[in-house]
Amino acid sequence: MRRLFRVFCVACLVGALPASGSVLWQESFESVPGGGIPAGWADANGNNDFGVDLTVGYGSARSLRLAGVIGGCWAATVGSPIALDHVYLDHFVLELAIRNGSEALSGCHLIRGQLQMKTGPDWTLPGRVLFTVNDDGTLLGAAGGSGAIIGTLALDTWYEVRIEYRRISPTTVSFEYWLNGVNLATETVPAAADEDDFGWFPWESGAGTVWFDGVLLSSGPPSQDDFLSQRLAGLSRRTEISNHEIKNP
Repeated sequence: MRRLFRVFCVACLVGALPASGSVLWQESFESVPGGGIPAGWADANGNNDFGVDLTVGYGSARSLRLAGVIGGCWAATVGSPIALDHVYLDHFVLELAIRNGSEALSGCHLIRGQLQMKTGPDWTLPGRVLFTVNDDGTLLGAAGGSGAIIGTLALDTWYEVRIEYRRISPTTVSFEYWLNGVNLATETVPAAADEDDFGWFPWESGAGTVWFDGVLLSSGPPSQDDFLSQRLAGLSRRTEISNHEIKNP
């Protein structure tokens, strides 16, 4: 399985890339049937216009496609587990490729693509946004409109996104963003009331089409200020999410 982002032009970086920890899972959608989603993923109770696309991929033959209803209020969204049997992670690095569609958007969800963290896959559950791509292609981080515009994504073009999430204190969370290997922004926001319970990534299109591919999730490197690391290290049962199934050692 091809690993996205293995090689970066170091001279092109504004800041150093974080050292990745252990790979928790990766997904290229190459062995998922057309129209389906990987085992262990879940319908988040939006519209049903989602599934693996056999005609579009980022350096491969397939990707995950979602299409929110244009002119309506019905997003397409599916959820993937974060890691360790849906246990919250206080430090991780997420890498992915994203491509926007080119439709003219209308309706009440003018969002081409979005990734969140939630307590479960259903769209109604508590959560926080990791990033949003608006109808004009602007890429916003966890701070949303109150933060800086991280970048602008052209239509029908693949981009590589990398996010480092860190719980730096019981009350504070930081997000660092790279776009096509370039370090662009760091945002620090208050921890949500349900932060400790976020065990799912909901992938979403508010309206129009978006594709995701080459997803790779790594645990963050250990650090003294990762105050929940000891809780994770003390778990009596480990779960590895790999190759579309959950395996217990």
